[in-house]
Amino acid sequence: MPEDFKNRIQAIPIATNSDLDDVITWNGATSGLYTAKLAYRCLVLRSRAVNNETKWSWLMKLKGQEKVKFFTCLDFHNQLPTKLLLYDPRLVSSPVCSRCNQRDEDGFHCIQNCVMSRKIWSDVGLDNAVQIDCDSHANWIMQLGGNEEGLLFISM
Repeated sequence: MPEDFKNRIQAIPIATNSDLDDVITWNGATSGLYTAKLAYRCLVLRSRAVNNETKWSWLMKLKGQEKVKFFTCLDFHNQLPTKLLLYDPRLVSSPVCSRCNQRDEDGFHCIQNCVMSRKIWSDVGLDNAVQIDCDSHANWIMQLGGNEEGLLFISM
């Protein structure tokens, strides 16, 4: 483990207030309290995620670099380390895109909607591939895979 990483971990203050007891919490709720309703909601969301996975199995069948497929899968599942995702655990000071300063930086904004990204795609001749109107980022990625320019875009 890198020395600076060890030092940062060791610098985290440990609560020494002996008046507080340890408690068990459930991470499925912001309150930390378990309810059957919230557990059901988690199960439903998880099953929807599994159903969505079958929609993108085409991506794994494409010929191309594994790192591109991996990146696209991360993007599809909203797991790219964008500022919005990193802001929740306070790893960055602001979720706003540092390139345009107009919107929060999620995967959709970073890759498609940011004016700076659009300029790059236009400069390389892929602006038509990017301008697909969709209701979600996942559907946008799937539609990209359905045309030749879109496949080229994904492979960039």
